[in-house]
Amino acid sequence: MTPIERANTYLPIPPSYRVHLGGLRWSPAHDAILDSAGNTFALTEEVVQVLEGVFARSPVPAFAYVLVAFHRMKRGLDDLAVAYGRARPAPALARNAGLLIAELCGEMPVAMDPPSVDDIRLALDPRHRTARNETPRTVVVPTISPATIEKMLDSALAKHTPKMLAAWLEYGGPTPTAVGEQLAEPVESLPLRIGKLLAMARTRPRLTGAAWLTPALDAALTFPPRRPKANAVPLGGYADVATRGHPERLLLSQFALDSDEFVRRFAERELLYFRPEEPHVPRPPDRVLVLDQGVRTWGAVRLALAGCTLVLLAKPSRAAGRVHFVHTAAQDAVDLTAATPETLAEALQASDLTATPADAVRTAVALPADGPRDVILLTHPRNLGEPRVIAALKACPATDRAFTVAVDEDGRAEIHAWGDRGPVAVRSFRVDLAGAERAGVKPSPLATSTGPTWVGDVEPITFAFRPGVVAEPAMFGFDGPGEWLVAAAKDGVLQAFTLGDEPPEVLPRPFRDGVVMDAVEAILGVTDGVVVCGRMALANPSALTFAQTVTLGGNQPVVLSSATDLEPVRSTWYVVAHYDRARRLVTLHPLYKADRTVRWCVNAARDEVGICPMPVRHGEVGTDVHLGTHQRHERPRLTDWTSRTEAPPYRLPVWTRTSTDESFRCQPYLYLEGSGFEVRLIEPAWLRHEPMRDGQPLLNGTMIESAYLAGNVLTLGTFCKGERRTLVFHGPDAHLRYDLPRGEPGLSTALSPDGRLLAVKTRITDVSVLETTRSGLPRLVATTARLHNSLLIDLQGRPFPLVIRVGEFTHTFTLNAAGLAHDFQLRQFAKPRRTPAAQAAYDPARFPPKFQTQSGGWSAVFDRLGQVVLLDGAMPVAAFLIRRERAAACGHGGIRWGDPVLLGTPPTPHAAQEFAKLFDRGESCP
Repeated sequence: MTPIERANTYLPIPPSYRVHLGGLRWSPAHDAILDSAGNTFALTEEVVQVLEGVFARSPVPAFAYVLVAFHRMKRGLDDLAVAYGRARPAPALARNAGLLIAELCGEMPVAMDPPSVDDIRLALDPRHRTARNETPRTVVVPTISPATIEKMLDSALAKHTPKMLAAWLEYGGPTPTAVGEQLAEPVESLPLRIGKLLAMARTRPRLTGAAWLTPALDAALTFPPRRPKANAVPLGGYADVATRGHPERLLLSQFALDSDEFVRRFAERELLYFRPEEPHVPRPPDRVLVLDQGVRTWGAVRLALAGCTLVLLAKPSRAAGRVHFVHTAAQDAVDLTAATPETLAEALQASDLTATPADAVRTAVALPADGPRDVILLTHPRNLGEPRVIAALKACPATDRAFTVAVDEDGRAEIHAWGDRGPVAVRSFRVDLAGAERAGVKPSPLATSTGPTWVGDVEPITFAFRPGVVAEPAMFGFDGPGEWLVAAAKDGVLQAFTLGDEPPEVLPRPFRDGVVMDAVEAILGVTDGVVVCGRMALANPSALTFAQTVTLGGNQPVVLSSATDLEPVRSTWYVVAHYDRARRLVTLHPLYKADRTVRWCVNAARDEVGICPMPVRHGEVGTDVHLGTHQRHERPRLTDWTSRTEAPPYRLPVWTRTSTDESFRCQPYLYLEGSGFEVRLIEPAWLRHEPMRDGQPLLNGTMIESAYLAGNVLTLGTFCKGERRTLVFHGPDAHLRYDLPRGEPGLSTALSPDGRLLAVKTRITDVSVLETTRSGLPRLVATTARLHNSLLIDLQGRPFPLVIRVGEFTHTFTLNAAGLAHDFQLRQFAKPRRTPAAQAAYDPARFPPKFQTQSGGWSAVFDRLGQVVLLDGAMPVAAFLIRRERAAACGHGGIRWGDPVLLGTPPTPHAAQEFAKLFDRGESCP
């Protein structure tokens, strides 16, 4: 049997497994595996990588067993699918998935005479398409049914915790043992731990200012490279034979070839060359940091020196070897390989009464060294004149270099290199000490999965579950501190993301006089939250009346006054809704009628949000609203940059050689010339840059749709040859940081106000927040909730039984003496009757009437977000959410019952009994 025949015998999908897996089949061209709807389940390249991992362990299971495990991994709902979804950014994910599948299938029957990985790769190669499409003469049919394989897979998964599954998918191996973790701890990436330290520093009052200074200090703290040694006579010879090299290194035997054979080998790169021995690469020098925490560094100077220490600790390892840390408060070196972020934070925020750092410098110099070092002292300028400090710096060995970073009370900073003749100035810069002192610890959010509900101008029916991303984001916006991300989707659906482990939250939309704001135009960040700007139909915007507010899953009911009983004439108005994150309060501010194109802007320093007509003319009057006092006033909008009440990220105008509008030439703008660009009228000045891709100009023939600037980060929304992309550049050298696809012309990316974070939409609904710094680590990865947007509802009682069905999954909720009961079955039922209800008619787009039913005074209303709301008359009592076999429910008083994956938090203790008490009392959720 040939290799291709052996592979063709292994790869077919048996009919019974094809039905069990929802119709998975090979495409006609055998370039992908498709499902019953024709959607791509896995490309051939991904299948080959998975089989590489499976074949790395013997014996090899049958391909049908591998496909069952891989299908469960990609489209299941258990811990295996959750771990696979979270590990998607990991490199070599497909091969690691194959290794995990081989581990899970270890006790399953093995394949008879399996092919090798090379046979699989050869059979699936496009050049062998004819051979691949031939019907194999022999097909191996598994003797075990798919249901039995599923049970064996469940037994294997029961031996693996979610942490172990994540380790397999991310690293291709099991979770290390306690001994292994102890041995692997020194190898852990130091920048990763420093990143955790930075996040912790932003929450500590004595380190917040230091963390605030790190972006500016990162560019200023650079040290001159070491002088290369004089070229020595090469002592090495030839180490090996290669197929590439210079003509003078050809093997003598190659000259004995015929001329035609010589030319053929040259064309096929088969000629043999001597490969010289590689020169010795010098080891990068170690870095020893000495932090002065004595009496002269108290106050704002301490913040600057601590910020410098954070930056130098996080420098990339290729610029320096090992890093050692000594501070005057302890006089002993801190072991960075064993220190936790908490230990480092305590060391950085310490202070002492030492007069000079001379003893700490001597301790640093006395540390054992096996190579060159850079000793860096961070101190006050007055200490550099102390004889003991000078003597300690000059005591460094000849192979070491000594530097000092000195910062005084006025923010003047200087870097000196110390030698036998004393200090030599390297560079000087200024540090914003006033800004560092003003930077305080941001208040921790009061909103948690079980925290207080949103109150104020919010819609009557909320979404209390947290299963993931429930709607496709179309627009992003960070809050002022850059710690809270809000995304707007179709029909104005808002979702909030916290940079942590907390699942995303669906925010209630602004609501007044029976109308929701379903047209969002901008999301702007302020100090205490965000401002959502858009349009809505209002009757009397000046009347400060709230509609009756109902919230599911909250702890305290909120009843507000209702609007007028008359049906007024409505018109479209521009409005802003302030979401106060700490107080969980939504306040709606109508501005004026939406009869002109406008530009939204916010001034975080004055706590004002404004709107001005476009284009901006000299003397044009716009409207500003103070978010604290709710007072509105008109302010002239001038055309110069300094007069605009705007906060980052800034939208930059685009200027070319053919542009004629010069109204914005007094503000920063993007100048395009040829295939290069530069940002003008900004400090520090950006260099002209011409980005390249595959040797070709990246911007050649590209249209710039948008340009945003925040800090030293620039994002460009481009359109070229029918493809939209987002380019992220890091200034001032305009280094290309990211090149991301962008599926629609809308804003699918957003920068935080300081440019430190970038929010992007990946795939359809997944959301990621990336760091724009050199580390590029993802701070947040939120995956889609995969809820059902079309359910069949049958309300058979008052209010139970409640039957919810999607496909073959049927959920029945009943109420008995023990409390709320749930029954799940895989079977088909008759199509339920429909009795339209009108209690949730304030938004037909979210609550379609054809998916509502009622029985007596009770109604069951389907929400397009995925939940089913149970109403007693016009008042919501509970909400139910299903996803395939999973189910959850939320009720008044914060009662949460069901699957934690859907709830986003552990269920309430004795939740079933609490639901029984809720319905026995006949309470509703105000």
